[in-house]
Amino acid sequence: ESAPMNILPFLSTIPKISIIAFIFFFFNELSSSFLNNKILNIIVVVSLFSILFGSILSIKQNNLFRLLAYSGIPHAGIMLICSIIPSSISSSFLILYFTFYIFSNIGLYIALNSLPKITDIFKVEDLKGLYKDSPFLALSITCFLLSLAGAPLFVGFWGKFNIAIISYKTYGLLIPITILISAGVSFYYYLRIISNIFSSKSMDSKSAFTVSNINKILISLCVFVAIFLGINPNFLKILM
Repeated sequence: ESAPMNILPFLSTIPKISIIAFIFFFFNELSSSFLNNKILNIIVVVSLFSILFGSILSIKQNNLFRLLAYSGIPHAGIMLICSIIPSSISSSFLILYFTFYIFSNIGLYIALNSLPKITDIFKVEDLKGLYKDSPFLALSITCFLLSLAGAPLFVGFWGKFNIAIISYKTYGLLIPITILISAGVSFYYYLRIISNIFSSKSMDSKSAFTVSNINKILISLCVFVAIFLGINPNFLKILM
């Protein structure tokens, strides 16, 4: 909460991505004889716990940034699952998830950073009526939240769906069911934010505010990626 807004996008993404990428390359460099089933099972259990624990913690959060921080825990768990799956396509699925998570998070935090400083710590209710004050920010934040939740037509859907399918082939139904439950819970707390954004009440802002041109460009780029890769999830495979 106390971190400056301009570094929050990086704090929320880069450490997770770096650790997961290291784990992925670490396991891929090891020969199969070193991949002890007990170690893999421990990682799976930690991942499942992270997915469920993060989802539960997010449900009752009213502090916006704490909610977003806790909601990032399930994403880390899902990426961790993918990083240890022995498959030739797990790397492409992980790259797609990295791309989705980075662009959705950075776009979301840039959009939030464009809001007037209503309070020192944002509450979910502080976003009430944002659509009336800034339709651009309201729609952009909604797109990012739906992508993070895994809604169809957004890249987040394919990120979660692909990993659920590949994990089913390796570990059975437990992981896909856990991802599905987590996605359902995430829809609940993300839609709570969205419902406030489109509330009839206006934001508690004493003066009108505008979004800088550079922020508009960056936010629009992130929205484009979230939707474009949602419609064309195989686009990254063409580039690789």
